[in-house]
Amino acid sequence: MPQEIYTLHPDLDRHPTHQLAGKMTLETASGVAVWAYEVWGLFAKWDRLEDISNEIGKKLRAISEHASQIAVFPFAEAVSGLNRWRAVFSDPQEKRVQTLFAEVFLRLC
Repeated sequence: MPQEIYTLHPDLDRHPTHQLAGKMTLETASGVAVWAYEVWGLFAKWDRLEDISNEIGKKLRAISEHASQIAVFPFAEAVSGLNRWRAVFSDPQEKRVQTLFAEVFLRLC
């Protein structure tokens, strides 16, 4: 049994099928931590920030496998831009950037 599940946010993500995936995940997950990640809806606040600098290449390669989506939208550029932005602005009180790329998560349960 998994200890954590990662899904799309059932309300904050703007894409209807992403919302449905998030809702279905919450309905079926029991006794496990469920974390939402950003795709089409940005989080104004979050519960967890992860440095993904060492994994950004793997993430972009995975995105490149979605040929139908990247054919019409530069999704990899958008995601890497978001992850870079999250790293730079994760803590506005910092005097310097702590990481190159970051991803934020919101705990759903």
